[in-house]
Amino acid sequence: MTHRTPPRRPAMWEPAYLQRVAGGVDPEAAFEAAHESARILVSYGRSSDDSGVHARLLRLVKDEGIEVLATLWSRAVPASLPGVLWRLYALHEWIVRSGDEVARYYNAGLESADAAHVVAGVPPLHGPDEVRATIDKILKGVYDGELDIAFDRAAALISVVVAGAGEGSELKTDALKTTADDLRKAAGLERGGMLRQADAYNSDGGR
Repeated sequence: MTHRTPPRRPAMWEPAYLQRVAGGVDPEAAFEAAHESARILVSYGRSSDDSGVHARLLRLVKDEGIEVLATLWSRAVPASLPGVLWRLYALHEWIVRSGDEVARYYNAGLESADAAHVVAGVPPLHGPDEVRATIDKILKGVYDGELDIAFDRAAALISVVVAGAGEGSELKTDALKTTADDLRKAAGLERGGMLRQADAYNSDGGR
């Protein structure tokens, strides 16, 4: 049996480096850190069949902190690997923290967004535990499934939640709709083999 040695913590995630990136001292380094860290994570996860590796990747926010991911990825344009990973991890964090609220909106949106519910793949019992388990599976799909399907499922889940929230909700539905659109666009780019090319294009300031 071949044993893989887990990679060491990337130097680009060290506090001194993150401080430079966050301070805008080196925009080129910030761009490279965002895209390289995204590629490292996805490549490492997809090259391993170790469930422990995938579990650690799901715990990335808990282990590293949402602020670390925000520093690296939140400024990346949506149509890029770090940009879409940031949206997916931020969505995961919100659902983990607000499972009761998300489940309530999800259940309310089932009738008007039935097709999206099928794509999202939430089990028949739509409690907070089921919704949290679903977003875990969606995020895990980045590392052991098809990226485009993971992005599409996340977008569909958001669509059902937005449908259930309605117009008078305190939920920021416009921001969620934008996130869902970004995820669908990334899924389309991935299916066309263009997501990595989009990364390179965006390095020149394109959208």
